Amino acid sequence: MKDKVLAKTYVEVLGLSMNSPDAEGLINWRNPGKTGKTMAGDFPGVLHQVIAGRSNVLGRSNVTVADINDKLDWLNVTDDRGERRDIIRYFFLNCTPMEQMWIARMILKDLKLGISENTVLGLWHPDALEHFNVTSDLAKVTHDLPDPKLSLTNKEIRINGVFKPMKAKSVENPHDIPRIIGNTTFWVETKLDGERIQMHLQGGKFKWWSRNATPYTSMYGADPSHGSLVPYIYEQFDPKVHSVILDGELLAFNTESGLYEAFGSLKTASNEVLQKGVNAKLHPCFVVFDIVYLNNQSLVDQTLKDRRAYLHRIIKEKETFLEILPHEEASTVEDVINHLGQRIDRSEEGIIIKNPASVYTPNLRGDAWLKLKADYVDTLGDDVDLLIVGGLFGEGRRGGRLSHFMCAIAEDAKPGETPRFISFCKVGSGFKIKEMDELSRYREGFWRPYDPRRPPPWFVHPSNSKEKPDLIISPEHGRIIQVRAAEVNKTETYGAGWTLRFPRFIKVRHDKGLDGVMTVSQLHDYIRQTSERKSQLLAEMDMKVQEKKRKKAAVRRTAAAHAWKVAVDFLGVDASQITKTSDLFNNIEVCVVPGAGETIGRDKHAIETAIVEHGGTAVQNPTKDTTMIIADQLSLKVSNFKRSGQYDIVQSRYIFDCLAANEVLPLNPRYMLYTTEATKEKFKESIDKWGDSYTEDLRTSTMKELFSNMDIDALNKKRQRKADATTERNGTPSDNIAEIEERYFSMIAHEGSLFRRAKVYLDRFHNIRITRDLLSNDLPAPQGVTIVNADEPPLPHEAIQDTALDVVALKLRARGAVIADVISSDTTHVILDSGQSQDLPRRTRLVKHILNTSPRGLHRRFYVVVNSWVTQAIDLGRLPDEKDFEPVLRDEIVTIGGVGVSKESLKRGTSHIS
Repeated sequence: MKDKVLAKTYVEVLGLSMNSPDAEGLINWRNPGKTGKTMAGDFPGVLHQVIAGRSNVLGRSNVTVADINDKLDWLNVTDDRGERRDIIRYFFLNCTPMEQMWIARMILKDLKLGISENTVLGLWHPDALEHFNVTSDLAKVTHDLPDPKLSLTNKEIRINGVFKPMKAKSVENPHDIPRIIGNTTFWVETKLDGERIQMHLQGGKFKWWSRNATPYTSMYGADPSHGSLVPYIYEQFDPKVHSVILDGELLAFNTESGLYEAFGSLKTASNEVLQKGVNAKLHPCFVVFDIVYLNNQSLVDQTLKDRRAYLHRIIKEKETFLEILPHEEASTVEDVINHLGQRIDRSEEGIIIKNPASVYTPNLRGDAWLKLKADYVDTLGDDVDLLIVGGLFGEGRRGGRLSHFMCAIAEDAKPGETPRFISFCKVGSGFKIKEMDELSRYREGFWRPYDPRRPPPWFVHPSNSKEKPDLIISPEHGRIIQVRAAEVNKTETYGAGWTLRFPRFIKVRHDKGLDGVMTVSQLHDYIRQTSERKSQLLAEMDMKVQEKKRKKAAVRRTAAAHAWKVAVDFLGVDASQITKTSDLFNNIEVCVVPGAGETIGRDKHAIETAIVEHGGTAVQNPTKDTTMIIADQLSLKVSNFKRSGQYDIVQSRYIFDCLAANEVLPLNPRYMLYTTEATKEKFKESIDKWGDSYTEDLRTSTMKELFSNMDIDALNKKRQRKADATTERNGTPSDNIAEIEERYFSMIAHEGSLFRRAKVYLDRFHNIRITRDLLSNDLPAPQGVTIVNADEPPLPHEAIQDTALDVVALKLRARGAVIADVISSDTTHVILDSGQSQDLPRRTRLVKHILNTSPRGLHRRFYVVVNSWVTQAIDLGRLPDEKDFEPVLRDEIVTIGGVGVSKESLKRGTSHIS
């Protein structure tokens, strides 16, 4: 039960109006302005103040600990809102306000005692914590360890005794991994996005628990006749296995899409299996990565390598039901970064690194298992703006479609000269499906096959490069995109001599022209800055390690004899050596992050000196008195400050703008890298939605910035308004499914998603149905065309009865397509019936007339094909080229599926091949 639900339940029990001050205080307990209470920020404290004047229970209550336990146990298992309300009403009628405050702390699992369970267990018995880690049972801990003087002889994991699983420790810097692991060779595994689970099997009976000791046996099964998983995996264990404990992760597999669902789908998958059996769309899959107990023997003291060998001997894998997590061996930092890059390309969370010589220690988050997330990449380099000059066709699900774009930088041309463009990298990750399709379809008629023997004069690319685009597009028709990468490496593959490592698409730069593309000289600056930033990040991370070492050494030696030094960029200024010149920043404490000031040609030292000179205080780590953090980019350290939500993060130019104005300027959104909720509220009172102050005079220096923000915002709204409305009505479910398929399983072909990206209009109505925006305002609707709203269903008399396209619609829908009854701006395909040969020319001319007179040139956005295109796609297992199936009218000859048929022969019922 969360604080918001508990607050609303108390509001009901107390009979408060939702608009009353006390009700608002309970619901918005974090906000001092809403609560009006001295305990704002502490929900149980606010609750105590609200009920203190309303409770009739004075002095001591008559309830017992057993009474409270019974009610809390029932509160934990019931999902009925009325029963929960009755339990809270019991507490209100029978407990004192002080008792209710502590009950609320127990419900929220936050006692605020200042000590953890480790401390309490340590005071109970020296072995209590270790015993609790392998039992997760407080009653058993107190029963087995009654005397602190007597040690427990058996602390091993037991069959059917739930334990706290071993955990992976986060690392921020991959360069630390070989040192931390302490082994010449280590294992790399994929970080799974499921639910941690432990499986116990003894005498044919299964038991399941989560990492928090929540029992799931009733869900996944205790024997072959029950549950959503055991009936499908019990035969996969070697008959010689009498008892075993496995550690792993549960995922939900989708049988229709052939994909693993995102985290949170397991309950749905289990319920489907329990209701539909083998016909379920979703089912659980147990991915095993460790074994800790086998045939009455604990394996926790054996190495990971030996334990994994047992797994392969006792389990026969069953795809998508019971699998063993594969691993790869690595030994260097370069191996780690390459494995991380592979996961980034597949849009996965990251990697787990394990020492194969390590033993299994319950509840330990130590150096034997480490996890590295993809966030590491984002801190190393800035974004760059590149020009799309080529496209490369993909494989698997992307077969026959562009899956990567080749990007280029501009030559440093003289004023007035047209620059050449030099190949730099290829980008294939970070795109949403819609973005990939839009970039592929943009200027569709201008893409040309690339001939490496005769490259266009504007394109510089090595003739012997192993990376060659399949298609190329001239600069004036290419898109400019923003790309983020980990670093820049030398290469002979691209004309620039350099390329991006792990590049990822961020967004299309609609606001930039060809003069905004990165140039060769800007690339050299970027290489230098990226190298400095990487060194800075590594130094910052190394500081943490060195600080820990220094503190340990200080215990054994004097600090003076073993003081260590850091780079000047990371040291704070010595305030005693700075002469104070004013009190401008008096009572202002600022934390300046390394790297701040680079955007304005300053550094950390210069900013701190300016602050101290004018009466302020500069600290190296923020405190409760810190006014703001100064930073110009979201590095790893700044991102952590942002997640804390405690401090405003302000760009360095704010400090120097204050100095130039000789006053402390009010904060403004244009200065903010991150804004706390309190500051956002202040902005609402003093600044309009464009960032213009209600009271502060507008300066010339900020006017362009203000207008620029207005233009960009208005332009984006105008471009997106219609597309967003259409997507919200029609495209969202299919788009979401396609997004998951493309992001996680782009290499897995599956017939059920063959037409996932298609929104198809089938010509099976007497009149062609279109939306108003497909016709110019000054043109009437042609004969044979009906104008309707995008979501307007057809009437029965509009449909052609028993047409062959009805069957085509079923085939399309079964393979993921969206079937539309009207041609609109987001239609991808219009399919005509080739069987209606006499009427096909007229229908073709009519559709093309509509498209050619469209005010927006929408004929480049979707295809007109005959129904044999669908049959061919199903036979091939991929989408064939639509142009081969487009009915093209030339001199009264209609081309159907690549075969020319004369109009006269169609009338006679004979065919003449042209």
